[in-house]
Amino acid sequence: MKFGKIIKHHWLLVLIALALVVIAIPSTVQYLQYERSPPAVFLPTSEVRPNPPPAPATIATDSPYIVFNSEAEFSGAQTDGWEDKNEGYGGTLTKKPTYDAYVIRPKLDFSTIDVVARVTPAANPKTLKNWQDPRAIDSEGYHGVRVNFATDRQYTTDDNKITFTSDPGNLSYGYCYVSIPPHHKAGVIESPSILRFEFSETPQKHIMILKTELQSHEAFNRDIAWLAEMSKSGNAFVFIHGFNVGFDDAAKRTAQMAYDLNFDGVPIFYSWPSRNAASLTAYEADERNIELSEGNIKEFLVDILSDAKFSNVFVVGHSMGTRGLAKAIGAIAVENPEAIGKLKAVILAAPDIDADLFKQQIAPRLLKAERSVTLYASSNDKALLASQKLHGYPRAGDSGTGLVILKGVDTIDASNVDTSLLGHSYYGDVRSIIDDMHYLIQESLTVDKRAGLSPAGREPNNYWQFKP
Repeated sequence: MKFGKIIKHHWLLVLIALALVVIAIPSTVQYLQYERSPPAVFLPTSEVRPNPPPAPATIATDSPYIVFNSEAEFSGAQTDGWEDKNEGYGGTLTKKPTYDAYVIRPKLDFSTIDVVARVTPAANPKTLKNWQDPRAIDSEGYHGVRVNFATDRQYTTDDNKITFTSDPGNLSYGYCYVSIPPHHKAGVIESPSILRFEFSETPQKHIMILKTELQSHEAFNRDIAWLAEMSKSGNAFVFIHGFNVGFDDAAKRTAQMAYDLNFDGVPIFYSWPSRNAASLTAYEADERNIELSEGNIKEFLVDILSDAKFSNVFVVGHSMGTRGLAKAIGAIAVENPEAIGKLKAVILAAPDIDADLFKQQIAPRLLKAERSVTLYASSNDKALLASQKLHGYPRAGDSGTGLVILKGVDTIDASNVDTSLLGHSYYGDVRSIIDDMHYLIQESLTVDKRAGLSPAGREPNNYWQFKP
């Protein structure tokens, strides 16, 4: 009787409680299933290296994608009777009796492989372009994106798990596999939410790192060269993150942007030792660390720009990361101008650089590269406003009266489309920005031909802004 009265007088609360139970059950079940078998992280060693030396060549396999019969294994009896062709970096194993070869690549769950093409000796394995569409949902229910990286963060390994710290170290190289959920929204880094009863990352729902592996410098260069050769465009997309960004966040952001841009080349990121904290102390430490990383960033970019396999290289810097990027490109343009040939475009998003320093010293050297330079600015960027108050002078990423306008730089006021919580990550968070970057990177459109932009200002202070 009392139960009936409770339902009669509190029927709405009862319905809400039942709805929460219905919502919680599948998420809890999936969480428990996932906890039993989380994605493996493959590491080269289990020892702790607070300041690691350059990784030896044996750290990672030299062939991320291999050409061989679907029944062959890397070693053992099943490889008997196979001939190693080893043509270029895309080594092949060809069965002697039939000379049939299969081009395979890891499935999107990164645990098995799929045959994506079959050829005979009459075909050149280097010409194969039949890649599996990365937007196709695999049998595990998510998409997969591979991103290569270089970093000068120190790292430690514990229980077969690698952790990159915020302390400067030696250069390390490698790659990550990152999941993109099937219901991904462009510009968003999907992550667990307690409101949805999500207590851990799952690749079917979230952008997460499934695998991280280190490589030697030599293996890294061979890897990206081979990936460029086998991609449709032969292009490289290079991202350098900004203030308050950890290694994992940089990997996820790179994968998200490459996926949203439908980029068909090789996505690569450089992670300098940001403190990954929003405080004055962390900001000052980040300023020191990005300055220490400038030489390494230049070395990293020279490697990529000098790679004969790349057709075009697009570089994107954000926030404080634009300091290292802009200075590195400027130095290369002066010291090693022949390396600039592959550089197609430079994108500076919310550059946290002193405006006068940028105009008087950095931009003139950067423009010596004679390449497209795009600058996204915003008057709503809270991090830039805080930086301006801290330093006492305007930043190159400010808009309004302090907007930086230079001949040779396409300045775009992104204030109209800045909808992020802190107003500082709009370069990858807003559909309009992604669209504009797509027009620039994928379609090579000049600023006056990109939809969504309208001219503003008067000669000689012309700039562009997003249409409301």
